Amino acid sequence: MANAELTIITPSYRNDYELAVDLCASMDRYLQLPFKHLLVVPRSDMALFAPLRAANRVLVAKEDFLRQFGFFKLPFPKRIRIPGLVDIRTREQWYRPGIGRVSGWLVQQIIKLAAPQLCDSEYIMFIDSDNVLFRPVSAAQLYGGMPVKLPQKPMKPDMHEHLLWHRNALELLGVTDFQDEPHNYIDHLIIWHRDAVLALQQRVAQVAGGNWVEALARKKAVSEYILYGVYCATLGRARGYHVFGPPDLTCSFWSGAPELPAAEVLAAVKPSHVNLHIQSTIPMPQQHRRALLRELAAHQTTAVGG
Repeated sequence: MANAELTIITPSYRNDYELAVDLCASMDRYLQLPFKHLLVVPRSDMALFAPLRAANRVLVAKEDFLRQFGFFKLPFPKRIRIPGLVDIRTREQWYRPGIGRVSGWLVQQIIKLAAPQLCDSEYIMFIDSDNVLFRPVSAAQLYGGMPVKLPQKPMKPDMHEHLLWHRNALELLGVTDFQDEPHNYIDHLIIWHRDAVLALQQRVAQVAGGNWVEALARKKAVSEYILYGVYCATLGRARGYHVFGPPDLTCSFWSGAPELPAAEVLAAVKPSHVNLHIQSTIPMPQQHRRALLRELAAHQTTAVGG
């Protein structure tokens, strides 16, 4: 695969396969720029995801990539079922010597923060499987401005988990004189600068007096997006990696009814939006997701045609 200025990383797994199919199709249709796409999936799901391979899209086995950081997947059953008594779907669990058990959720944060070890591109973008593009996207929209925009939103006082992630980010970075209001950097179609991620890794290792991965694994409650945003807004601000502003590329539904009305989606879409996110934990049938997308695409055609 030829080098590209932009690498897109999508962690996924078999339960989100149909979502990933639609995401990949939308990327191939609407991204009007050269890009590499890495689908990071469990080794057991590689065969399922194999049809999505393309000249610019490769599969990365999660276990193989994480082994270099000392992580080993624990052989937990994916489902514990005793008919009439118990039916529990278990979460992925990992083990790292010197740390012990590490949640699959935290491991996913570490994968994203290890993006420079996955690719050589200057810009790294993250798109989860439950996103789909519905308008053309150019390089100018994503990273044509210098520096690149990083989405930033104020945190509300009741966002207790986000505030914990923010405090932990300050501790991991050794920032003791933070005077600003805390901000949230979690969004979609987020672009990171390779040099900023490498500098963040180095800073966390320096503060911890050891390995940055081990420092994150010990902290446990970490948001990769908030950690990166806090670094760029504090220690990295002088280097000018990013400008900061409200998100403007994604129409997002974090919660809602499984039969989300098309009218509600159309009313929420703004002229700047190019991406639709419907949280994967909403029990929405895939057929309904696709119907919403068709309705959205038809609306775009009607709007263009006048």
